[in-house]
Formats: sequence, C-alpha cells, structure tokens
Amino acid sequence: MAIWNMPVLLGPSLGPAVGAYVSRGLGWRWNFWLLIIMTGAVLVICAFVQKETHAPTLQRKKLRKLQKECDTADLPVATPHSQLIKRSLARPLKMLFFSPIIFGLSFLTAIAYGTLYLLFTTVSETFKTKYGIVTNVGLIYLGFGCGQIVGLILFGMVSDPILRRMARGGELKPEYRLPLMIPCSAIIPIGLLVYGWTTEYGVFWFVPVIGTFMIGFGMITVFTSVSTYLVDAFPTYAASATAANTVLRSIGGALLPLAGPKMFDAIGQGWGNTLLAGVSLAMISMIVISYRYGERLRTGAKYQLD
Repeated sequence: MAIWNMPVLLGPSLGPAVGAYVSRGLGWRWNFWLLIIMTGAVLVICAFVQKETHAPTLQRKKLRKLQKECDTADLPVATPHSQLIKRSLARPLKMLFFSPIIFGLSFLTAIAYGTLYLLFTTVSETFKTKYGIVTNVGLIYLGFGCGQIVGLILFGMVSDPILRRMARGGELKPEYRLPLMIPCSAIIPIGLLVYGWTTEYGVFWFVPVIGTFMIGFGMITVFTSVSTYLVDAFPTYAASATAANTVLRSIGGALLPLAGPKMFDAIGQGWGNTLLAGVSLAMISMIVISYRYGERLRTGAKYQLD
C-alpha cells in the first residue's frame, strides 16, 4: 500500500526538478511529449497485463461461464452489465456520504492533500523572492520527495509489527493501523512552522527545506495509513472505499491551493503556515475519534451500506 501511494506524492516532488532539466536540454514541449509517452505506455501495460482481483466480479464470470456450459435452470441469473455499472458508479459516493468513518478519514486526507498542493503552488515563488533561486528552484521540491521516501521505508518497517503487537495474538482489527498516524501526523505542523518562519525571515535556504522534508514524511504516512485502513476495513468494496477517499482528497487538492497566494500575500509566510499548522494539528482529533469509535461506526447496523 505504501508503494501504491508513493507515486501520487512523489510525482509532484520530482516533476519540477526533472521538468526544469528537460526544458533546458530539450525544450519545454518535451515535458508534454514525455508525459504522453509515459502515460501511454502505462495504459497499455495496465490494459493487457493487470488481472481482475475483485472476488465478486470473478464469481460473476464463473457464473456466466457455467450458464453457457450447462443447464441454467438451477443457477441464479447474472446481474445485467448496465445495473453493475450503475451500482459501481454510485457505491463510492454512497460510501463517502453515508459512512462516517470513510467521510471523516477522507476529509482528513483532503485537508492534508490540499495543504501539500498549496505549498507546491507557492514554493517556487517563495524561493525566487526570498532567496533569489530561479534556475534550480525545482530542486527545492526534492525536500518533500526525500521525506516521503524515508517515511515510506519506515512505515513499511513498523506498520505490520505494530498491528500484530496491538492484536496480541487476537483479531487484527483495521483500527490498529491508526495509532501510528498520530505521532507521524504531528510532524506535519512542526514542518509547516519550520518552513513558514524560516522563509519569513530568510534563514539559510536549507533550513526551510528541512521543513519540507518533515511535511513530506508526515504526509506519506498519513495517506498510506488511511489507504491501508480502508482496504482492511472494507475488503469486499476496497476499491470503492479508496475511490471515495480519492474523490474528496482530489477536491481538497484542487480547491485549497487557490487560497495560497492571497493568504501568504495578506499575512505572510510565517503566519500563513502557522494557520495551516493549526488546521493540521486539529485534524489529529479525527484520527483519535476514528481509532476509538471506528469499529462501532463501520460495523453498526445503522451504518451498513449493503
């Protein structure tokens, strides 16, 4: 799951650095040509290599095969494709708005994702005006990327052992994925404060990059923990739960960056990032609530989605 989340966050961190050198060496148009080539190759690989793993879908395929090979009188009628498509499109939205645990954690990731992209849209201008870094400003984004890589490695090392230790030989509850998020998510507001106030006063450029490293570290652990929890908590509809999370997360990533430039122009880097740090700190309460009441919210009859 950590590897699955990594490209989503590493892309915006590595893209500006790679794009700067591509533009300088091959021209700016080659950034778009390379994107077309890479996404086209991935599309072909996914279309011909990836196999279906969704258990109900595999069962339906076996059922249709049996219906063709033998007498279908005693076999249940397969659900029409049109009904399956409608149900599949509606399920993520239904899960998002009618499951409190999915909405709460999705709202958390939406705030985190929006904060990350708000920084992505303002970092280059900040380092140009504060430090005069223009040509190689894309390299500043590597601070986020390095933090994500370190967070990915550490998360992979400790996540499952913590899960087994909390289970104490009993049931491996999905909620046991969440406690690790609390200390890791607390690193995000610390990183925002370091980044904001060091850029506000023009401290040596490497110090705010340390702040971006901390932000990247915290972000990858939050996103990976939430994704892993949703897959464990809703195994039958893991794809729909993940899609619901992605919808709200993407909305946050699209809307929050719109406020970035005006906010920093009005109150400066220091207080602007302090505000973001306060919001990030408040979001930790969502993790605590999900840990304490998550099992009740996802298993209670009132919140069942079927």
